[in-house]
Amino acid sequence: MSQDLPQLDMTFKQALDLLKGRDDWNIVLDYLLAERESALGDFQSADHLDNPTKLARLSGEISALDRIYQILRDESVLRSEETI
Repeated sequence: MSQDLPQLDMTFKQALDLLKGRDDWNIVLDYLLAERESALGDFQSADHLDNPTKLARLSGEISALDRIYQILRDESVLRSEETI
């Protein structure tokens, strides 16, 4: 299967637009949502509730997954139009 290579001087937003055109793009987004929901569920685990370090790590993980999801969904304003 041969595909044309994308131009290397595109912006991040342009690269995302190319990815969004793929049939399997929603699988990536669904995976991120599932991982975020799983991490949110871990907040109810007694193993995490009694350990501030684990809670901090878990909250960072949730925040990172949520931010990545928002960026990939283009829900937040992309401040950078720099080329990649």
